[in-house]
Amino acid sequence: VSLLKAARNCVTGLGGKSSNSHLVSAAKSVQESLLDILNALPQTQRIDAAIDRLQTQGVVSMTVGSLQDARSAFSSHADGLNQAVANLLEAAATGDVSLAAAAQKLADNVMNMLSAAKGMDEMSRGDAALLANAQGISLAASRLLEASRKLVGGGINQPDLMASLSAAAKDVTDSMNQLLGTVLGSDAGSKDCEEMRQSIEANAACLTLTGKSMNTANYVACQEQLNDKAMAVNKTLTALTEHLKSGDVNSIKAEVAVFGANINSATRSAARAALLMYEGSPFSAPLFAIRMATLELQDTHCEGRQLLAQATEVNSQSSLVRKACVASAEKCRTNAVKRFYLEAAKDITSLTTAVVQSVTKLSQDNRPDSRAASKMQLDFLMAAIEQLVSYSLRPLETVPPQGSLSIPILEPATSMVTASSEYLCAARDICKGDTDVDSWQLLAKCGRDVSNALKTLLEDVILHAPGQQECLATAEQLRNEVLRLDQAMVGAISKTLEPDPEVALETYHEQTMASLILAHSSVDTLVAGVEDSAVNFPDVMMAVSAPLHDLCSQVIGAVGHMTDSEQQQSVLQWGKTVIEAMLQLILDASKANGMPQDKGCEMALNASANEARTAIQGLSSEMEKASSSSAALTTMVEGVEEAMLLLDQPLEDANGYFQEFAEDISNYGKLMAGGAQQMVAKSANQTQDLPVLLEALYNNYLSLANHSRQAVSSTDDAQVVVALVKSAKALGHCTTRMLLAAGQVHRDPINQDLKRGVNEAARALSKKISDLISTLQAGSHGMQACNEAILQLSSIVSEIETNLFFVSAGTLLPENADDVFGTHRDNMLGQTKTLIDSVKQLVLGAATSSAQLASEAEAIIAVARDLAESTRAGAASLGGSDPINQEALLSACRDVASCLSDLLTASRDASGTAPNSQEMEELRESAKEIMKAMAKFMNSVKACDSESTRGSNALRAALQKIKQHQETLYEPPTDGESATAEELIRKAKAITTATAKLQLVGRTKKREDAIAASPIVIKCVTDLLTTCRAASAAAETPEAKNQCLHAGQECADAFVNMLEHITDLLDFPSLEKTRRVPEFSRNIAMSVTGVVKSAEMLKSGFVNPEDPNVIAEQELHAAAAAIEAASRKLTQLKPRAQAKEADESLNFDEQILEAAKGITVATSALIKWATATQRELVAQGRVSTGGDRYKGDGAWSEGLVSAAKNVAETTNQLCDAANSLVRGQASEEKLIAAAKGVSQSTIQLIMACQVKADPNSASAGKLQDAGKAVERASALLVKAASDAAQREDDAQAQAHVASSASLTAVQRIRAELELRERITEQERSLAAERAKLEGLHRSGYGGP
Repeated sequence: VSLLKAARNCVTGLGGKSSNSHLVSAAKSVQESLLDILNALPQTQRIDAAIDRLQTQGVVSMTVGSLQDARSAFSSHADGLNQAVANLLEAAATGDVSLAAAAQKLADNVMNMLSAAKGMDEMSRGDAALLANAQGISLAASRLLEASRKLVGGGINQPDLMASLSAAAKDVTDSMNQLLGTVLGSDAGSKDCEEMRQSIEANAACLTLTGKSMNTANYVACQEQLNDKAMAVNKTLTALTEHLKSGDVNSIKAEVAVFGANINSATRSAARAALLMYEGSPFSAPLFAIRMATLELQDTHCEGRQLLAQATEVNSQSSLVRKACVASAEKCRTNAVKRFYLEAAKDITSLTTAVVQSVTKLSQDNRPDSRAASKMQLDFLMAAIEQLVSYSLRPLETVPPQGSLSIPILEPATSMVTASSEYLCAARDICKGDTDVDSWQLLAKCGRDVSNALKTLLEDVILHAPGQQECLATAEQLRNEVLRLDQAMVGAISKTLEPDPEVALETYHEQTMASLILAHSSVDTLVAGVEDSAVNFPDVMMAVSAPLHDLCSQVIGAVGHMTDSEQQQSVLQWGKTVIEAMLQLILDASKANGMPQDKGCEMALNASANEARTAIQGLSSEMEKASSSSAALTTMVEGVEEAMLLLDQPLEDANGYFQEFAEDISNYGKLMAGGAQQMVAKSANQTQDLPVLLEALYNNYLSLANHSRQAVSSTDDAQVVVALVKSAKALGHCTTRMLLAAGQVHRDPINQDLKRGVNEAARALSKKISDLISTLQAGSHGMQACNEAILQLSSIVSEIETNLFFVSAGTLLPENADDVFGTHRDNMLGQTKTLIDSVKQLVLGAATSSAQLASEAEAIIAVARDLAESTRAGAASLGGSDPINQEALLSACRDVASCLSDLLTASRDASGTAPNSQEMEELRESAKEIMKAMAKFMNSVKACDSESTRGSNALRAALQKIKQHQETLYEPPTDGESATAEELIRKAKAITTATAKLQLVGRTKKREDAIAASPIVIKCVTDLLTTCRAASAAAETPEAKNQCLHAGQECADAFVNMLEHITDLLDFPSLEKTRRVPEFSRNIAMSVTGVVKSAEMLKSGFVNPEDPNVIAEQELHAAAAAIEAASRKLTQLKPRAQAKEADESLNFDEQILEAAKGITVATSALIKWATATQRELVAQGRVSTGGDRYKGDGAWSEGLVSAAKNVAETTNQLCDAANSLVRGQASEEKLIAAAKGVSQSTIQLIMACQVKADPNSASAGKLQDAGKAVERASALLVKAASDAAQREDDAQAQAHVASSASLTAVQRIRAELELRERITEQERSLAAERAKLEGLHRSGYGGP
């Protein structure tokens, strides 16, 4: 805290001149505190105890029998010290918690070695050099422990500390070697043997796969190095034995040095091979990642989010392990191994779940027992993965492993180191003078052990080479195929080959050509597999070997059908050449596997691949000749091969620019891709069109190759030249494959396998064309930079869309609760302005140089990433309660990123083009779009800055308007201002709506709800106050007036109190304020009740507007008015002008109009007597006033109202139908339906009135008479309309009969069928309409 305060004072200048000194003092205090914390750690204290032991504790001399025994004991302690140093380095490199234990072990070994040195000093009666060297070991060990002490607390990630540790370890080793030289210096050669033995054992640390002395060779190179070193070691063993017998000291020293160098080199090669083998396992990378996560989890300072992040990493890596288990199970050939992998996947899933649960618990409860439980679960998980790694490194074994991680090559390598150390010990003893028979026998035995260990190591390396087993199996299979071809050659020469009568020559020819296509494809697959990685090489080898066995059988079968012996021998010879070329290719691929940097192996592999392709082409040509096929396809293939050769001979002068040639190449490539797709389509059922497409494909490739030569000549970029030539050649190979495949389909159109070959060849051709276009696009540095920038912008857009997903989930929250939008606003605006400048420079760069374009593209990406991060932080600062502004801000930023991507695409396309080209015009349009997007983004930023207080401001404005309106409550009403008690009740009831809106704001606390509620609150409260003032003016007594005004004032006050509370809740939210919202709502409800009561006191004879009986009477009057309006409409109608007919006594339109008028008169009378009946019921007390409209008499009133509305509605429909019929716009059926509707609604109204009516009353009788009058009028109208419809139908029938008399028999049958069809359609339509009517009736009664 003091440091932060001092830093703040120093930055702001508040502390004056002494602020800098205060800052330095505070920093020193913090540093001292951190050092005290580190010193208090248990590991630090244990290392300090070991250092104190070396520096302060005295050394006790070791008692031994003789000087020879003392030397042996001293050598043993030296070995222990060397191992302790190696253990300390390993613990430091891996960040292991056992660093303190390794430090104490080192101190113990140093003390033992010093004790042995002191004992030897006493036996030799004072040797100053011995004691000086011993003291040097003590000092070097102290420095090593001091260096390891600095690593406690995370120093493993500091390279300078690790370098200091390595230097201190080297000092300990050098001091120990000096002491060994002093102790053993009197014996000729023994010192060299001991030093070399120590060197070999120190170098063995690389076998842990964490050492730094490992070479960088590939697996095959390691194998060759081991082979060379094994032969050199065997020679050295023989020579060293001879020199030991002769006593030649110089030769002994030289041979010991050579022996040690070879052993160390072999050790490093074995470690490198083991590492490559380990990395080839699909489980090794996840295991390493989980180990690193385990180290982080074991750190006591790791807690909370860090623990959850490491748990997430463990879960993701375990998912990779499970996927690898499933993939490995699919490749297994034995059920036992397959079950092992599948069960291992299940075990990994359960163990991972346990780890995640334990770590989650640890993040919530960071106690030692929880940490120990999580470590135990992690150990179980790593042990299971180590078992998987161990078995994946032994593909030839079928029994699942038991135990932890073991790498096959490391076991014989360790045995070699042990045997070499024992051999040097035996040689050292002989140099010291132990020349008895046992010593020489021990030396010979140790030498044999070294040779055997090297032999076993070399065999193990060869056995476990990636793809070696598959390579050997494939090579052996091909050798057997060569023997089969040789036997067939003998049969062809002796003319004893017998044909297979069940298979024809053409079938064999087709099968052979199909196999050749697969073999040609496998050549490219093998070369690509070698260039890719050593991991996929075994699968590649299995894919390559598949078609070769079938090819040999097909060639022999085809030869059996040939009659010409020379032709047979030629085909067999070409078949043998293909097999031998593939065999050589496989052997060269096994050598070049994983060695892309070895040009010799690459050249040999490419040469073998070309020889294999040539042999395949030769066999294909020979088979073509043998089957008397056309030579056109061969000519095309040869033309493609010639064009591929010319690619290595660029033109001296290129007439054009690289961009122009690149565009032409792209166009030809697209034409080839389209032609390939047409071949795929034509191969299905139009194979006769394939020759034309083949010719077009051939010509397009020749043009593409020619333009590629010109493009190569027009650029000075060597890297682009190599990539372009390589891509064009690869496309040529795929073109050859496509030509062969399509030609085979043309000869055998029904062979589905050949058609699938065309599909595969077309896919390969399309991929190579895409690769070629990608190579062209990468021909410019600026274009490449634009491509990379577009990819990064895509990543930025994805991140913004992820944040938008968080916004939709309401989880985009600020990291700091005090974070506000203003903190990020200036950053976003400043970065936007910088981005505008960068866009201008980018447009200039596209028109000038590629280097400037690349520079500006990189600058734009940097600014865009900063802008996206600032936008994310700004949106998060708005909080989850404002998702609209969050989404608007992030969407605007996403639009900017998308427009930037379009701009970079346009810049890439316009690079190198003319200023007035179409591409430059598109670039300028894209620049305009990005400017619009950035302007929109800046507007969004400014809008968000004023959004946070809109809700509370809206409520304050509403509060102010209500208070202003309250001041006018007791003023006299203005002219024309009046209101009834019923209106006052309605306005009082509307207050409940405003109260509900405020309650919603109190619950959600959302700004949008407050803004939406503000106008509703203002309107409801001001309307209530205005209505109170107007209604009080019409009060009959002063008391009623005062009561009305007082009730309105109380209601407004209650609403003001709630509004003030809600406003305060929005500004300063709390749980207590939220709980009080219902209390204010209840106060408003009580005040509304007071307003309603005061309204009832305004005048006597008050009629409740919501009384069901009042509503019923009003609706009856409304129905009567509607019927009268319909009647007036009918009186205005006139009959249609009709032509005179034979019988003029009947005017149909006049009858319809008169009948309709009669119905309207009758229904008007019906409504009149229904109204009288309802009033009579109210007067007699049969129906009570007031009450609930949905219970008792209210329900009866609702039924009466509904029946009256139906009468009015059906009467209006009747008038409309009559109007339409008179105008000739409707049929009689519509009028009949309307009349029936009037009759039914009349019955419904009569029944509704008779429910509670007195049957003896006069109004009830009149109601019955009016109903009967309606029924009679409706019946007359229905009869008139039905008669008219019948006459029309009879006339149509007679006309149809007259027209049918002249029909022929065929025409009559056709007419009958058409009539039956229309009858069926009408019946189906009638049934559907009846179903709709039934459904409508059910829905009216609440049915399903």
